[in-house]
Parts: sequence; structure tokens; C-alpha cells
Amino acid sequence: MKPSLLISLMFCTSCQDTPATPAEPPTVPEQPAMPAPQAALEPAGMPDPNAAPERIEDRLPMLQRMGAPLPATASEQQIASFVNNIKTLEQPLTTFMYGEYCGHVLELARMVEIGMSVPPHVRTEFFDGAAHSHRPVSFEAAPLIQEIQGTVPRDYQHFFHDGVVRSYTEAAMGDPETVVPFASEYARQIDGYEPFNGVRVGLQRAYRDDVSGALQKAAAYPERFQPALFEELGWRVGDIQRLSLLALDDPMQWVPEASRCVFAQGVARGFVLRTEMQGAIRWPEIATQLTTHVEPLCARGTWRGLGWAVELTSAHDPAVFAQRLSWLTDPQQRAWAEEAMQSNGRPAWELDSVAAAASP
Repeated sequence: MKPSLLISLMFCTSCQDTPATPAEPPTVPEQPAMPAPQAALEPAGMPDPNAAPERIEDRLPMLQRMGAPLPATASEQQIASFVNNIKTLEQPLTTFMYGEYCGHVLELARMVEIGMSVPPHVRTEFFDGAAHSHRPVSFEAAPLIQEIQGTVPRDYQHFFHDGVVRSYTEAAMGDPETVVPFASEYARQIDGYEPFNGVRVGLQRAYRDDVSGALQKAAAYPERFQPALFEELGWRVGDIQRLSLLALDDPMQWVPEASRCVFAQGVARGFVLRTEMQGAIRWPEIATQLTTHVEPLCARGTWRGLGWAVELTSAHDPAVFAQRLSWLTDPQQRAWAEEAMQSNGRPAWELDSVAAAASP
């Protein structure tokens, strides 16, 4: 897993209301136009099946205040200048958000033009973001794969394959009887591709704040899918700042024992990232919240999730990571947090197996 897949673990919630079936795959409506910079945004209401992921709308005013150029009309030089003028530590997340902005309104070829114009050190973040909001016009696997492989540079194709699987999962409301056959057959046609990242984000988007419903659905998936799904749904709990849910029989009855550590990891990751995005980082208070609410599930997963969040917001720089964790003096907690930086590109939901392999 490349560093930008870490960014993809942070974002995006939306909902499709119409279930899909493999025999008649759902059709995704044409993407709506992005509002102009001066347009006021309406408050969020009930989920619209045709709407873009809510996080794009949440972040549009922020991007506009930062001077983000409109992707349909800006030159590649203007876009590169915008990214370069962002503070270094903020560039990965801002470029991811701008990629989402572009993915919502542009054709694939134009996305690629813009993506290849952004600075190389955040190019993967751009393509990851763009794939998160780009929606296929149908779910016929062969033409989708052909378009992606014929348009997107090889290093970034897996993001758009994830996007196909994510969109299908969301449209099917996460139904494993529908999603697993589609995702498995889609992945079979692509060398080295696994569908777990696409499925996990699609399931999380489909259920949004219905945590119990999402966890119950995740528990119905084959075991090989579950670590990815429960890590993402843990992120959702942390992102909406509802740590009190962890003390309730419902929804926690749906989290299998084997996935509790990865679920706790997701909760801690989401809680820290959302708190940081709100500009309210007070590490002692965060540590108290995690110790009280999340650590009882799994101590190792809790501090590894915190480390994962810090890694994401450290521009993948080991020195910055170490400096930002300087307050964490407990040697065991610190060692667990550092596992995120030592993952060697493995997906977040596989870190338990990495840790087990490294144990004497």
C-alpha cells in the first residue's frame, strides 16, 4: 500500500438507496456540476442518491477560501502553483481534497492531465482523492477496466478500481450476497488487485451514521473481508466523535472478537484525525478519551490507531512523526504507535498480521 492509501482511510460518506444485483448492475446517474466558488451551500439534509459524498460539500468552502482554482478552467500551472503554496505538512490532505473536487466534476482524461501536473510528492494523494468521488456510468467490468487501464497511469490505476468497487458496494447498500460476487469477479480480471479497500469504503458510505446497521452487515461478510470492513467502520465511529457507542451492547455485539483490535485502531484513527481537522488537538485530553473509551477494546489497536493518524498528518516524514509523538512517554504505547510508521506499505487492516509475524 502506498502512503496515499492511508489518506483514503480518512474520508467520504454518502449513500445510494437502490440495491444492485450482479445480473442487473445499478446505473450511476450523470455527475452534477460543481457549484461556482461564490455559490452558497445548502445545509445537509436527507441523503440524496445522486449527491456527491458529503465530505466534498463540507470541504468546498475551505478549498475556496484557500484559493483553489476551478479544475474545469484552470491551467496546469495554476493548479501546481496552488498546491505548492500550501504549507508542506498540509499538502497531502489538501491535495487529496482537491482531487475529490476534481473527481466529482471532470472526465477521467482531464483528471489525469491535472493529476500529472501536481507536484510528484503529492501526486498519489491527488489520484486517490479523485478516485474517491469519480463515479462510473455503469458497472460493466470489461469496459471500465479497459478505460482505467487505457487512461490512468499504471501507478494510480488501483485507486480507480477501488472507486468502481466502492460505488457498486454503496449502490448495493453493502449487501454481501451481491457485493462479494461482483467485487471478487472484478478483482479476478486485474493482476494483483484486491477489492477490500473499495468494499470497506462503500459499506461505510452506504450506512453513514447507522453504525449498528453497518456493523451487522459487515459481520455477514466472509472472514477475509472483515478486518478491512471493521477498521473502516471503527474510523466512522471515531470520525463522528461518538466514543460512547463503544460501551453499548448494540452495536458492539456485531464486532467479532477477531476484529476488535482493528476496530479499535479505526476508532482511534478517526477520532484523532477529526479532532485535528477541527483544530482542537490537546494530546493529554485525547489520550484520556482513548484510554477511557477505546483502550478497553484493545490497547495495541488503540495506540496504533493514534500512531496511524499522526503518520497521516506528518506528511509521511519519520522525523516529524517522532516530534509529534514526543508527548507519548509510555514505552509500550509509544511502541504500538510506531507500528504505523513501520508498516512497510501494508494496509491498515493487515497490521495485526504484520505485528504477529514480527513477534518473537
